[in-house]
Amino acid sequence: MNDIIDDELNFDPEYPVVFKTKDDILEEFDFKDEEEQLLCDSIIDNLEKSVYDSLVASKTVQIPYIGTVRKNPVKRKIHEIKRTFKAVRNSLTKEQYKEHVRSCIIDIKNQQIEEDRIKWVITKIRRNNKKKYENIFKTKGKSYAELFILSIFWLKEIPFDEDWENYYKSLKD
Repeated sequence: MNDIIDDELNFDPEYPVVFKTKDDILEEFDFKDEEEQLLCDSIIDNLEKSVYDSLVASKTVQIPYIGTVRKNPVKRKIHEIKRTFKAVRNSLTKEQYKEHVRSCIIDIKNQQIEEDRIKWVITKIRRNNKKKYENIFKTKGKSYAELFILSIFWLKEIPFDEDWENYYKSLKD
């Protein structure tokens, strides 16, 4: 890997990017004995394995001092439907195939935007109903608490109707 990538690449003169391998990191530390070096080596291996497992499971991973890493969900979904693209390719012309792929990608992007919007709304509802959510979580469990949040999400606003309001007041009196 060191043959391919120099120790320092400069994409921007003000921001140098430094690449380090596990061996480079282990050489930087001044270990007292072999046991400490093996412990550090195993910690790095476990971090790498944890990041790999999380990425394979399509989860977001936060790496200390580096940032957040995740697979692009749109690209992942496109990769999943590549077989259907291959099957369609044989029956369509080149222009029809390009248009079909474009429309599929646009649909997938729109679905992802909608899923992200729903996640954001549910998170907002959970924050606004935090006390009630925690109370249900403690007494009934996580599934009931999540169902409480989803039931609020599923509610639809009913527009105000003055006739119904007057009828309700007449029944109330």
